[in-house]
Amino acid sequence: MKHIVEIGTYKSGDSRLEVVDLPELEETINENTAVFVGHTTVTSRIRGQDVNDSYQISQAYLKQQSQWRMVASQRARAAKQI
Repeated sequence: MKHIVEIGTYKSGDSRLEVVDLPELEETINENTAVFVGHTTVTSRIRGQDVNDSYQISQAYLKQQSQWRMVASQRARAAKQI
């Protein structure tokens, strides 16, 4: 039931992404591979209230036929500090 309510919130327009902040991003780029690791803070407005969440992110790319293609992506919500 929770998922149905969340989907309804997004479809009705009561939720929107406001700010994505990517303050630190580590990158490792080799001849045919690239890896990006960092954290991001997302500020959203849901039903009129601001919500801040932090995530640890990583993405891996592989260069094939002169084009970069994403081969892996991960995002995990970071624990909130008290």
